Amino acid sequence: MNRKIDDLKNQHYGIKDISESELEVIEADIQSISVHNHENAISQANSKLKLEIKLLEIPLPVFRGRYDEWPRFKSQFDNITNNNDLNESQKLYYLKASLQGDAKLLEAVDDSFESFITALKTRFENKRLLTETHINTILEIEKLTSESARDIRSLADILNKNIRAL
Repeated sequence: MNRKIDDLKNQHYGIKDISESELEVIEADIQSISVHNHENAISQANSKLKLEIKLLEIPLPVFRGRYDEWPRFKSQFDNITNNNDLNESQKLYYLKASLQGDAKLLEAVDDSFESFITALKTRFENKRLLTETHINTILEIEKLTSESARDIRSLADILNKNIRAL
């Protein structure tokens, strides 16, 4: 059967006497080409997938000037601060767009991103005020009027949040 297959191949392709070593070289070339083409196809498919995936836009974090909001805002805004693809004026634009309320009224030494970040840190990274804010929140928790699961869960959430912050 193999002889018949070889005869048919020879007739079809017009192949005459090819030595085993030449056949091995040809097969190795074919295999390396197919592996290379396969790798290229995979990398092209991956790059197409990366381009086709569109994530939802993440809204900018908002800071209203409350001391207890500062640590969360700072950690979320650090993604923009550490982004090397943005220049200083873009970072400044995003920072100003994130500020609301009392935080928007903050003045900096000059109109630069670093100046505004420094002014925000100077004002809102006051550990004494942050500690006082969290302690006051714990002390000012409303007394439970009924023993409902919702009220107890709310009390526990407020306590846990402020204790973790402390």
